[in-house]
Amino acid sequence: MDALGREVLSQNMNSSNINSINTSTLTSGMYLVIIDNGNGGVSKTKITIQK
Repeated sequence: MDALGREVLSQNMNSSNINSINTSTLTSGMYLVIIDNGNGGVSKTKITIQK
């Protein structure tokens, strides 16, 4: 989600513990990353993209 709460990227993750998110299409700014494991567990973190 961007700073205005709009979803800007969504992707399914594989079942391994290591995943990556391609941020090349995102513009500079602050984003909220929300990871839902599908079993009720949710992680949230803020990231900053600088180009």
